[in-house]
Amino acid sequence: MDHEEIVIKYPERYLVCQKAESRPTVFGQEHLSKPMYLNPFRAEYFDVENVALRYYSLHENLNGMHCENAFGKTLFGLLFWEVIFDDSIPYVWQTAFQAAPLDFGTKDFYIQRRNSI
Repeated sequence: MDHEEIVIKYPERYLVCQKAESRPTVFGQEHLSKPMYLNPFRAEYFDVENVALRYYSLHENLNGMHCENAFGKTLFGLLFWEVIFDDSIPYVWQTAFQAAPLDFGTKDFYIQRRNSI
């Protein structure tokens, strides 16, 4: 078989997706980063995450959102806001235009903020 096919059957609805041979374009360039799936009945293109969302929406009556890592990063930022932007740590804030302290993402970040964490 030269293409993948995903068939999701429901008592009243069908969603048949096959790996698209030609992919949709954005600004004239093809999306080459992910496989796209085509539902030929409605000419809809899906990536695998949205096929899963569609399945759970139709079959399990659940709603979801494909947000990659945005939710975890946002939650981390909110919970650690005071720790991240602590101005009592010396030399990590050199200018008002920094988005993060200079030690962010290093082992020194935890070592210098161990008590507040």
